[in-house]
Amino acid sequence: MTLTAYTPEEAFAAGEAQVGGKAFGLARLHRYGLPVPAMLTLGAGFYHHVMQDTAIAEALAAVIRTKGEGSNSLARLREALRVHLFSDEEKAALQAALHSAGLAGLPLAVRSSAIGEDGAEASFAGIHESVLHVDGPDALHAAILEVFASLWTETAVGYRLAKGFALDGVPMAIVVCAMTPTPKASGVAFTADPLTGRRDRYVIEATSGYGDALVRGQVQGHRHEIPIDETNQLQPPQEGDSLLTAGDLATVSQALTLAHDCLCDGDEALDFEWVYDGAAVTFVQVRPVTALPTPGLPSLPGQNIIWSNANFKEVLLPIPSPMGWAMAKGSIPLLITTLPKKAGYTMPTGLPLIRRLKGRPYLNIANQQWIWFDGFGAPPANINRSLGGHQPEIRLPDGPTPLPVKLKRLWRMIRLGAFLTKKGKTLAARADALIAEARTFRSRDLGELSDETLKELTFEQYQRFAGFFDDFSASSGICGGTLTMFQNALDNLPTEDDRAILQGLLSGGKVDSAEHGRRLRELAALARDCKTAQAILTAGALPAPLGGSAFEVALAAYLDEFGHRGLGETDISKPRWIEEPGYLLDQIRLMVDREDRDLPGNRARQAAEEALARLPRRQGKRLAAAAEKARNGMALREKAKSALIAGVEPARRILLEIGNRLQSRGVLDSRDDIFWLTFNELTALQEGVWSDAAPNYLIADRKTRYAAWAEETPPDVFEESTSGTVITAQPGPATRKNGKNGQWQGMGAYPGRYTGVARILTRPEDGHRLQQGDILVAPTTDPAWTPIFLQAGALIMETGGAVSHGVIVAREYGLPTVVNIPGIVTALKDGETVTIDGAAGTISRSA
Repeated sequence: MTLTAYTPEEAFAAGEAQVGGKAFGLARLHRYGLPVPAMLTLGAGFYHHVMQDTAIAEALAAVIRTKGEGSNSLARLREALRVHLFSDEEKAALQAALHSAGLAGLPLAVRSSAIGEDGAEASFAGIHESVLHVDGPDALHAAILEVFASLWTETAVGYRLAKGFALDGVPMAIVVCAMTPTPKASGVAFTADPLTGRRDRYVIEATSGYGDALVRGQVQGHRHEIPIDETNQLQPPQEGDSLLTAGDLATVSQALTLAHDCLCDGDEALDFEWVYDGAAVTFVQVRPVTALPTPGLPSLPGQNIIWSNANFKEVLLPIPSPMGWAMAKGSIPLLITTLPKKAGYTMPTGLPLIRRLKGRPYLNIANQQWIWFDGFGAPPANINRSLGGHQPEIRLPDGPTPLPVKLKRLWRMIRLGAFLTKKGKTLAARADALIAEARTFRSRDLGELSDETLKELTFEQYQRFAGFFDDFSASSGICGGTLTMFQNALDNLPTEDDRAILQGLLSGGKVDSAEHGRRLRELAALARDCKTAQAILTAGALPAPLGGSAFEVALAAYLDEFGHRGLGETDISKPRWIEEPGYLLDQIRLMVDREDRDLPGNRARQAAEEALARLPRRQGKRLAAAAEKARNGMALREKAKSALIAGVEPARRILLEIGNRLQSRGVLDSRDDIFWLTFNELTALQEGVWSDAAPNYLIADRKTRYAAWAEETPPDVFEESTSGTVITAQPGPATRKNGKNGQWQGMGAYPGRYTGVARILTRPEDGHRLQQGDILVAPTTDPAWTPIFLQAGALIMETGGAVSHGVIVAREYGLPTVVNIPGIVTALKDGETVTIDGAAGTISRSA
């Protein structure tokens, strides 16, 4: 057999099953323009060929007969491998491959790359042999055979049997690579703490010279921890030592960050081996960290982490873009911890707060439940109700709450109330200012700016965006608090009918995300008798520029005010309405063809005010005041969300300009491909530390992986043990109860009983299927769904919490609403007639 050697490109194409984990990992690094030594790979086929040698095959048969338990038989097999002779044909093929790879005449390293080695379940770390400083053909042949022989030590056999591999089920591939000149330092690095599982630090272990003794555990290295802050940014090392200075550590950690993003979007814990020559890093191995623990809540030992995509289904794309996920990782941890911190609560450290599974984002809901219980006494059920989702509750400690703990919680509530009161006075003005800044930014000519200025502007816009996080978090607290107070006031009413009618006090206000739906109705009214408008709507595109008809003037004003919003608007990769107004034009065209109707919210508000007048004067005043605060709280929350989305628009424009320039340089195939990169990768491109040739390979591979993710259906909820084991806890189909027609119990979000046709929509672009008065049934909704609400008679959502967008807009429009029913989208049939009871939270099939 002719020996086959793979280039890195060929090793990547051949795949891990042929070249092994180490070779494939290095091939991926090479493909993505990351520094690896010059190398070639001998695939597992050559090992199989060698094992057919008569003497070796006989020795292997003896090992299998003894089930690997005889040290003598293993020793005979190793010796048979060591004395095997390469054929002249194999020698020639190997020398030709060395010349082609630029390795001829160089000192070489020969490293194991067993099939299954360096995997997520089994690392084989330190098990198989690596031979360094190999010089000359004979030494190379001997080193290859020595690595083959290392498969058959007592340690190697025992490890793979313990891991469930067949005795002879792990063939060996070989990586042959250039030895780097004696480095200043080398070692291992982990993108999580391998001992504790903490994801808020890199751990770098270094030794002088070559690091094989460190990898094998024969020497103790210099340990360095590089912290990662709440925005998911690696912090500059503050101090070094006699081996690596702070500047050296910064160079090593920056190289790790780029590799971490390229290989797994920064999501997985990776283990690298590296060498450092005093100026640059070269990677010689990468693999997943095996058996990584997951930090749990120290006050709840033994409990699993509960991961839920509850609220994320509403606010993020199902599978965020790489750039969108990078932004989420940098902002969501800040947003969900702001209020507890402002109240003086000390957050648990080192806990994972968000993560992805099959590309989908999840929230550590157990952590949220514990924070609000421990810090403020809120029951876990309240957190679930607020965020929506179908996750279980944590098990709370037994016993009464000590008085000092109660007093601390009261003190934090007072501090939180003071913070929210202070923010409430300025929040609307700050939101308006951020929206106005985004509107003004549209007139900036970015094409005239230098690359360096664009880079600085990106950072400046992110700072503005992040500077609003406190305000946005405050708006959620104000909204939740005022709605709770209103509900408490309703609970004092004597009858359920009174409570249901007086919910109407929350309808018919001026919530931002509901207002842009109402304004579309006004545009539709203008378009009915306007030929210019009809032509624009038929074309589905805007003329440039818009003319002076009443419709065009109103449309221009609409886009100026709401143009920063769009489909999938929280992800920076998605166009804003100001860029692509086609969806809006489609909605206006549908409204033109349908008769206007008075929104139920107006009638509900009128009925509630009449009922309010019948209450005792003092009670009526208290309830009216609570309702006004709740309406203002909802309006403030939706305005703050609108402002936060407005902050994304300028950053998107900047990135598109950078994308244009990278496309013109041939770095990207398309300007929009910039959103398939992370901020760390973009920074590396801008600073010239990453190859221009690499991004398109990475982007192509990401698109393939994302397409595969889109075909999968991961659970809405899963649990993870502190050992890192994922336990699927997918809720079953919506529970059918009470009678032959079927009834489902969810969370009543707005009262009212309504019977109509269930129209199941999974995306807002399908809104044309909803006929006027149909019951809208959706997995969840975001502001892009708002125009569709105008046609609906009631709303059902599979997820959703008390302050979710869909619930707020449904209250505003007066739509009976039930949310948080797992599986309801598939349990109901499109077009069947159902009855919704928004007060009781039930859905029933009509007889």
